[in-house]
Amino acid sequence: LAMRGVRRLFYIRVSDRAVHEWEHTTGAWTKLADDAVIDDRCFRVPIPVAALVDQVLADDTVARALLAAGNSVIVGAIEAGALRTLRESLLRVLARRGVSVDEATRARVMECADRATLETWLDQAATAQGAAEVFGEG
Repeated sequence: LAMRGVRRLFYIRVSDRAVHEWEHTTGAWTKLADDAVIDDRCFRVPIPVAALVDQVLADDTVARALLAAGNSVIVGAIEAGALRTLRESLLRVLARRGVSVDEATRARVMECADRATLETWLDQAATAQGAAEVFGEG
């Protein structure tokens, strides 16, 4: 592969979890330090050498790369979590303030998928005397 012009070559020796890189200038393999990082224009994020031999670190590295790329599945999961947190926070603030919420209103909150609406309701919940002030009812 080196003779064909492949720019960078790596191999992993599984027996001792060592990662080596081919040195074109010396024509030999060089062991990379365990704490080394492979930084290359073909990668979205630098890759820790340890990620090539450690599954947990590999998963974390892939996740960082997906975040850096704006992967739609990851971004969607983050947004879904943010919406869930807003819904739960809204209902918690209302409960802590003693504002009664009926099942229809609770369902409306839990089904709301609009972040701006949830943020508005949460802001209003901080000072509202009743659910009507939060949700514009009545």
